Amino acid sequence: MVGEKLTAAALDAVLASIALPVKTLPVCTVAVEDAGEGIPGYVLLLEGESAESAKVATALDSALQQHFHYQLARNLEQLAPLRCVIHPDMRERYLQQCRERGMIEGNIKMESLQYWPGELPVWLRHSQASARAVGEAVL
Repeated sequence: MVGEKLTAAALDAVLASIALPVKTLPVCTVAVEDAGEGIPGYVLLLEGESAESAKVATALDSALQQHFHYQLARNLEQLAPLRCVIHPDMRERYLQQCRERGMIEGNIKMESLQYWPGELPVWLRHSQASARAVGEAVL
């Protein structure tokens, strides 16, 4: 999006190297033009139940910073810190979002990395705000 050169293969390798919360499954990492603060960013979508979204996001963002171009984009504040949202029905929410973006049901695939132009969907912004509030309460 801003020259960070992040590929699905690189993301998959880094995701495999971090510890995900028990009983969570990766659904997709979405690249969005506006991650909530007017700058592009990535959001990892996990299905399950856990209050560890901030911990996962920090671990994944740190691991991705081993890639020079990702780290440079973060250091130049061209790219927002990676975020994570965990929801019990994330796969269905992901599929619904794909349908709303005009994809045909039979063409929708669970991709590890997908680009969503524009802002985050409202439901995802609310989920992020709730996750941040939980993370701040724990701190």
